[in-house]
Parts: sequence; structure tokens; C-alpha cells
Amino acid sequence: MINVHCKIYDKSLWILLVCTLIAVGCKPNETPHLPKWIQEEKAYIPKSDSGNAFDAYVFAALEAENKAKNYIKRVNFTPGIKRKIMNLLSPACEKIRHAHNKKFEFKFVPTPQEESSTYQLGWSLLGKTLVWNIEFAIFQNNYQEAVSYFLLGTKFGVNLLKGGAIDASLGFTIIDACRVAIKPAMVSLNNNQLEIIFKELYAMLQTDISIQNALKNEYQNMLLSVQHLQDAFENDNYQYLQPILGSDYKDPVQFLRKLKKKSYETRVKYFHSLMEEGSVIYEKLSQDSLLPLTKREPWKPLPKRNRPWKRFSKHFFSGIKSILNVYDRTLARTRMLAINAFILKSIKEKGVSPKNLDSLADVIRIDPYSGKDFIYHADGADYVLYSVGENGKDNGGVSNDIGTSPDLILEP
Repeated sequence: MINVHCKIYDKSLWILLVCTLIAVGCKPNETPHLPKWIQEEKAYIPKSDSGNAFDAYVFAALEAENKAKNYIKRVNFTPGIKRKIMNLLSPACEKIRHAHNKKFEFKFVPTPQEESSTYQLGWSLLGKTLVWNIEFAIFQNNYQEAVSYFLLGTKFGVNLLKGGAIDASLGFTIIDACRVAIKPAMVSLNNNQLEIIFKELYAMLQTDISIQNALKNEYQNMLLSVQHLQDAFENDNYQYLQPILGSDYKDPVQFLRKLKKKSYETRVKYFHSLMEEGSVIYEKLSQDSLLPLTKREPWKPLPKRNRPWKRFSKHFFSGIKSILNVYDRTLARTRMLAINAFILKSIKEKGVSPKNLDSLADVIRIDPYSGKDFIYHADGADYVLYSVGENGKDNGGVSNDIGTSPDLILEP
């Protein structure tokens, strides 16, 4: 039995086969089990006395799911229900606040495609609750509390980026919602509050707003999904695949039943080829996430034929690809919000916008789409700030109703 955790190459296939045969100690006429891709891990058990903020996040999620179980899957919330949930989850939010300055290590446990990610429902409702606290504080003109909840909610979302793709997606949603909530109040904040927002966002942008961990962890999920498929193949039990594949279920399962009659080498090669495709996707995304959009190579189209595993690839690996677009947009807008705090502080102190942004560090000043400075024009106390967006071209700050195209701006 072997455990594969790294990138797989074609030349390793025969080595894989030989090692497997040696490991299982098979006799000449026995058919060995297919090589394992990953060993399943036991669920993480949080500790109440842990110094890891992740444990506090887990207990807060469990508390949210318990105390607000009647609202946990709700989509629409009236003002009255929002207030009720805010009161119910006030102790859970305090758990997150008490963990704010603790070290954070996401205790990630791989989850296969057919299983839901742990703690998502609780974290999602907690994220909404933190945003509602920002909005309510602004409504009461309590800007100090609004800033406090903004930074708490943003750090909460940023820490979730260190889980898998689903965790990161939720993290981006929370970061974006906190930014949207605080933006209307930015002009009303005092210099100290603007300085705090700038410094805290700068600290997060230096080290924490990244998807490298999320990609690595999601690769483990991909390995586990392939392992579960391979186990189903060996046990001839594909029932769990129906809700995952939907209308795509019939053809690939029929192929696997025919594959069962093929040689051992052919069966190994099938799953090897499927996972190799996942490895290529992971490697490309890992490289692209470190480059501005304009420097990334376009995706090479996959062949339409001779990919009998293509439907499994589609359903097992597609989720990881969407994370990069969300990352670019959230990163750009988070940087622009920090820049706005810097500019507004300058206007309050000197009566004019800074002439340029040269004094700012690259982790704030650089547009992740172009790899160059954000577009910035100042005229007295007036200024314009925007990103070139996905098309990589300066369209003069022109954007659509949601501020995403052609140029990217902070949410209107």
C-alpha cells in the first residue's frame, strides 16, 4: 500500500505498479488492490483550552448551529430576525473576538466530494451576524464599534481562506460583505479609525490573504474523491455517485463496469490518468495565484476524446478552478479599501488627496489584475481610484452597476 501526496507523472506509473505489487505481497495468480492515493484522517477534535484560534471558531460554529438552528439554512432575513439572531449569537461572536489576536492554524481534514464541509453552516451564519453588527453600529452612528466589527469579520473571513476551496469561498464572501458594509461609513470615520483600518488591512495583506493553503488543501480533497471512486470501483458500489453526477451518472459508471474486466495495469492507468489531470489543474492554479492576471498563460483545452474519466474530472475538480477569479476580485477590492482609508485620512489632515501612492507598499498599491499600480488620479480633495479589471485595460474607470466590468471599482 502506498500513499500518493505529490504531483504524478506518466513515467511514475510503472514504478507505482511495481511498488504496489511489492507492498501488498501478492501471489502470482492474485489480483492486488489498486494503489491508494491517500489515507483518510480522523475528524479533528477541538479543545476548549487551546491556544489556536481555530478551536474557538469551531466552538462558535457549533454554538451558532445549536442556538440558531431554526435560522441556520435561512436565505432571507427581515430586520427583526436579524436582531434576534444577533442577540442569540452574541456569545458565539464573543468567542471569535476573544480569539482575534491568537495564532491561527486551520486544522484541515480532507473531505470527499459527496460529503459536506464541516462547520460551514455555523460559520456562514456567524459571518452574516458580524456584518449585521457593522450595519447596526453605523445606523446608530457608533463608528468605533462598526470599525471593530469590520476588522473582526474581515479577519474571520481571511482565516477561513486557509481551509479548503469551500472554506475559502465562504471566507471571500464574508470579507466582501464586511467591506460592503463599512464602505458607506468611510467618509464619516475619524483619522484614528481610518488609520486602524489601514494598518490592520496592511497586516492581513502582507501574509494572510492568499489561496495557496486553500489550493493545497483542496488537492487533498481531490485525492480523497478519487480514492472513494476507486474504492467504489473495487467494491462495485456506485450508488453514492448519483447525487454528485446527476444526469452524467450513467455513461461513466457503465465504463467502470467494463473496466473491471480489463487488466490490472489498465485499471491502474485509468485512475492514474484521472488524478494526473487533477494534478495539472492544481499546479496551474498554484502558479497563476502568484502572478497578476496579465502574466498568466491561458488554459490549454483538454482533448474531447480519449478521456473516459472526463465526467469525474468535471465534478471532482471543477470547484477549485473558480476560486482564482474570486480571489483576484476580493484582493483588488481589499487593497483599494486600504488605499481609500489612506487617502481619506490625508484629506482630513491636509484638505487634499495625496498626489500619488508611491509611499504605499506593493502589497497595497499593486493591482492584482495588471501587476502595476492601481489607476489613481487626484485633484484637490477629489480623487479617482480603480483597477483595470479582468480585461487588463484602462477604460477610464467606467464600470457596470456592480462595479466589476470593464474596470473594477469598490462596490458602488
